[in-house]
Amino acid sequence: TNLRQFWELSARVEEFDMLHCIVALHTTRTLCQSTGGMTDEVRTFVEAVLDRVKAFARELMAEDVKDTLSIANDLGVVPRREVLDAVLGRALDFAKQLPSVG
Repeated sequence: TNLRQFWELSARVEEFDMLHCIVALHTTRTLCQSTGGMTDEVRTFVEAVLDRVKAFARELMAEDVKDTLSIANDLGVVPRREVLDAVLGRALDFAKQLPSVG
């Protein structure tokens, strides 16, 4: 099935670039919503993609930061501490660029 082929991609996550990671997270959320559930295989895949996102955290755009965290939350997957630190560090970069109010 197409779903089975999709999860087989998890063996290739280390080859994903940032765009692949974001698309994989969006696609996984959509598939889980349409199939109505999260399996251990899906959770493992999402965790692997989130780990891979860490490698690209400095390249994330603001929308990617939001999407990464909201999709993980929607899927009920808590990113590892080092992944959260990297993604939240990038969010802090954006926050520092905001004009100060005063």
